[in-house]
Amino acid sequence: MANGGVIGKVNDPVSGTQTAATTTFTSSGTFNPKTYTSSVDMFLVGAGGAGGGGINNQNTGGGGGGGGMLFNSETTRSPSTSSIPITQGSPVTVTIGGGVAGAEPMNGAAGGDTVFGPTGGVTYTAEGGGGARQARDNASGGGGSSSHGHPRAASEGGPQGNDGGAVDGLGGGGGGGAGGVGAAPSTNPPSGGGAGGAGQTLPTNSVSPALRGGGGGGGGHSHNTPGAAGPGGGGAGGTHSSPANTDGTPGTDQYGGGGGGGGIHQHPAAARNQTDGGDGGDGIAVIYEPATPYATASGVWDMESVYTYVKDDNWPT
Repeated sequence: MANGGVIGKVNDPVSGTQTAATTTFTSSGTFNPKTYTSSVDMFLVGAGGAGGGGINNQNTGGGGGGGGMLFNSETTRSPSTSSIPITQGSPVTVTIGGGVAGAEPMNGAAGGDTVFGPTGGVTYTAEGGGGARQARDNASGGGGSSSHGHPRAASEGGPQGNDGGAVDGLGGGGGGGAGGVGAAPSTNPPSGGGAGGAGQTLPTNSVSPALRGGGGGGGGHSHNTPGAAGPGGGGAGGTHSSPANTDGTPGTDQYGGGGGGGGIHQHPAAARNQTDGGDGGDGIAVIYEPATPYATASGVWDMESVYTYVKDDNWPT
């Protein structure tokens, strides 16, 4: 009789499959893996950058960059097909990047980073998107803010995002998105805002909807069209809607959307001489544990029982 060293107790090996599970973090916390989990699929989005504000007779605000994106990768938004290893049974710290308030004049602030780890000796960081007129090493750059129509170069993004839109007119440039560059403002007429860059599609085993990390649209000048929100949570730009100038729209929380740039009307009589950019949207983290087969054999076993189960291919390895 097979036994675990307890007289009279029958003790057979136990096998089965641990069910798959998805854990979504919209605020910072701790990931506690299931018993047999040794690798996971990890999806991170940093917070979006803030849109820039507009100042009457001076500038129109650029859009904030969308939050950087990682999927099973330490450095780039390009999805990896390989799951990442974790230490079995050990909790992992998760930090969700927070969006920042929209800027009053011109420049916007960068969004906060979303972090998973350390685990297995590696810390994974999805960088927050750049604020208006702000380049980023890893995530998307913010859109340019116009200044009396003087050209401004694009704010560069990194491997987790894309560049913001350059400015060669009176409208604000669109913020870069995780999946596409921010657009330059309209040059004919030279006053419309540039559209925010598109976000990137989520993996199929993650949360829906399938697009996040969109850039904020640039602010429109005078009565011209503001920049459209980047698909995937970006905020639209503001404009002049008589008699008042309007603020940029906030990026969407949990999408890492960039805030829209503030609109302005270059006229001394315009109501509100200064507008705010839209706030950046908070980031998100999604951790997927695949279904995992397992087998256990508790207790103390005599060699004859071990041999029998190994021969029948029923002994845990």
